[in-house]
Amino acid sequence: MDRKLTYKKLPGIRVLADEQAKKKSSPQDTETAPDSYMQIPSAYKKEDGTLSYSLVCVISGGTERERTFLNELERKHTFKTVDVIFVSTKEGEGGLTPKMMLSAFEGIYQNGTIHTSGRSVKLDSVDVIYMFTDVDHYENELKEILGNSEKGSPIWIISNPNFEIWLYYCYRNNPYGDLKEVLEETPSQRSSKLKMVNGTFNNGGGLDTRKAFEHLKEGIAHSIEHYQETNGIPNILSTQMHIFAKDVLLRLGDEYKSFVQKKQEFRERMKNNKRM
Repeated sequence: MDRKLTYKKLPGIRVLADEQAKKKSSPQDTETAPDSYMQIPSAYKKEDGTLSYSLVCVISGGTERERTFLNELERKHTFKTVDVIFVSTKEGEGGLTPKMMLSAFEGIYQNGTIHTSGRSVKLDSVDVIYMFTDVDHYENELKEILGNSEKGSPIWIISNPNFEIWLYYCYRNNPYGDLKEVLEETPSQRSSKLKMVNGTFNNGGGLDTRKAFEHLKEGIAHSIEHYQETNGIPNILSTQMHIFAKDVLLRLGDEYKSFVQKKQEFRERMKNNKRM
C-alpha cells in the first residue's frame, strides 16, 4: 500500500490551513453498516439560501471518553450545522493504535466510503477528517508517522498523556499544581494516574465527560495557555484538542451559544425547583 496517499489532499476534503482557519477543508473499520448511504437532510445541504452544514469525521484511538465528549454532535444530533461521524472499535474491544488509525484512514480513502455506526457515508461529502490519539506509549509510533507526513488530510489531534488532559482543561486551569502527581509518575503510568486524579475533583464526583462539550471556550483558552510541543508532539500536560474545538465552534456559530444558554437555564430551573 502506498502510504503517501495518506497525506495528500483528498478530493472533496478541505485541508486545515491553521488553527484559526475560517473554514477548513480538511485495524480497519470494525463496525459494520448497511449498504445504503446516509442521506443529508435537504435543509442542511450546502445550497444557496440554505443553512451551512458541515460533516466532520473523527477517527479515534479511544472508544469511550472521546465518543461521550462528542455525544451532542455524533449521537444526539443536537445541532443543525455540524454532524460528526465517529470511527473506532466497538466499546470493550480496545482502542486503535496510531498505525491502526492510519490503516483505517487508508481504507476509507481507497474505498471512498466511511462505514460506521450503522451508516455509510461518501467520503466526498465529508469536510474534514480528524485523528484523535494519545501519546501514552505510542510516542515512537507517532514520531514515525508524523515524520513521513505532508500537509493535508487527515489532521492528527494528539493529547499527552491522554484525552483526560483535555477534559481537565475544560473545567480547571492549574495543571502544574493539580496534576503534580502525574508529572512525577513514570511515563507508562501517567495516563492511569491522570484519570485517577481527575476522578478526585468535584468532591470525588470527577470531571463530567458528558458536560465537557458545554465548556469548549474554557477548554480552548486553558489548553492554549499551557500548550508546548516538541517536533509536533505535545509535551506532557499538553493537548491539541483546542484545534479541533476551535474548528467546531467556528462551524457551529450562534448555535453553540444558544445551546450553552439553554443548558444553563435548564440547570438553574432545576436548582430552583429543588429549593422549593
